[in-house]
Amino acid sequence: MDRSALLVLAAGASSRMGMPKALIELDDRPILEHILTVGLLDALADVVVVLGHDAEAVGAVAKGCGRRTVVNADPDRGRTGSVQTGLRALRSGIDGVFLQPVDGPLVGRMFFAPCRRGSGGRTLRCRVVEGERGIRR
Repeated sequence: MDRSALLVLAAGASSRMGMPKALIELDDRPILEHILTVGLLDALADVVVVLGHDAEAVGAVAKGCGRRTVVNADPDRGRTGSVQTGLRALRSGIDGVFLQPVDGPLVGRMFFAPCRRGSGGRTLRCRVVEGERGIRR
């Protein structure tokens, strides 16, 4: 089994949206559900959704998809705190972590593509979009 994990960052206030981004519907389903039902997730050793604002409502979607949650007690301090909270919640033995912001639900399968070419024997993973590794600007 892969010893990688996924942290879904869903703790933000979404103040400009007026509702949690995780609960915005796309094709009649919350975007968090789209992220958590990608078939490739079953191959990962752990999947954790980091909650903060609206933790009860967002957590209900995550738990409905059979995923573990952890609450960032101070989500207003920014994304770094959510990453730290999520890392502390991971099961032991994890050797790699994917970070998935909740506002990128359509990345799907491309997000989990391994990036091992040119790694010198190390295992590297990064986002792959349209066949290109890394983040395009």
